[in-house]
Order: sequence, then structure tokens, then C-alpha cells
Amino acid sequence: MPGIDWRLALDNVDGQRLRLEKRAGSFVREYASAPRILREALAAGDQPRLQALAHNLKSSAAYVGAFELAGAAGRLEQDLRGGQPDRLGVQVAALVAAAETVLAGLAQVAAASLPTPADPATLAAVVARLEGYLRSDDARAEDALAQLESLLAASMDANLYDAPLDGVRRAVAEIEYAAALAPLATLATQLDLSLSLEDSQ
Repeated sequence: MPGIDWRLALDNVDGQRLRLEKRAGSFVREYASAPRILREALAAGDQPRLQALAHNLKSSAAYVGAFELAGAAGRLEQDLRGGQPDRLGVQVAALVAAAETVLAGLAQVAAASLPTPADPATLAAVVARLEGYLRSDDARAEDALAQLESLLAASMDANLYDAPLDGVRRAVAEIEYAAALAPLATLATQLDLSLSLEDSQ
């Protein structure tokens, strides 16, 4: 990954990829606006702001294995402390370029830890199969329900489906399969699935 020493970044979190993904997400959230702020501060001649951001970037970048970025931030901070304003334009431009590269890469890492919506076709197939098992009093409804729960757990909006899903769970747990059809139909509607689930009432 450009600008990031992946191996050292993993070593910093004892090889735990999930921790690194969370750390990457935190870095992206905190410093997404850093390139813009750096440009604005340079244009305004705001050296204290440049120095503060460079200082913070230096330590935070090293924390996620972005050592080139950390180095660029350190050089800018050193020039500011040493009173060398003639080099600021070059140093800020280098820091902005390094930050943009690292932010783009870390955004991809962070995205890997985010839940993604289940494929609608897959959801529709599982819901239809579950409905079939419920209507035929087939105990395989439990397996289909488990698969459906697994798919929904990966959804960004999983909590939106808790109420109807709980209704299906309770009915299946009590082996009252017919009673699970109504909440399943509600769930299918919420998922915007084009299914013709009949109300069991």
C-alpha cells in the first residue's frame, strides 16, 4: 500500500488485522480534512496551525505505519521550529501529497471493517426458502433462519430489522411456524424484496 509499511503497521498491533482496520478508520476520520487545512494555513500564513497539525500528524502517522507521512510532518515541524519560512511551500506541498496518499490507502483498509449490505438476490432467495419451510412445517426453517440472520448481521442497518426478525425467531423457537409468516412478510417488505409472501392471518 503506497505510503504505508503494512508489516510494521501490523507489528504495532501484534498482528491483529481488525485492530489495524479500526485504527485506520480513526486516522481517516481525524485527518480527512488535513490536506485542506494545511493548504489554508499555508495561504493564511498561519504557522502555529501548521506546526500543531504537523506535530499531531507526525505521531499519528507513525502509529498506523505511515512513516513517509510521519517523516514529511516531522520535517515541516522542524522547519517551523527552526524559523525557516522560505521552505514552507515545498514542505507543505510534500506533506499534503503524502497525507492524500495515506488517507486514500487507509480508507480502503478501514472500509474492510465496515459491514456491507447483503446482496438483495441472496436475501430474497433465503427469505423465500424460509417461507417455504414455514408453510410446510419443515424443521429446516431453523437453518434458513440462521442463514438469514447471518446475512442481516452484515447489514449497515441491521437494527432496523430487529422487530420483525424477533417475531420470526420467537415463532420458530416455539415451533409455531405459521405464526412466523406474518413477521416474515413484514421483514420482506422492510428489505424491499419483491416477494409475494401471504399473510398467515
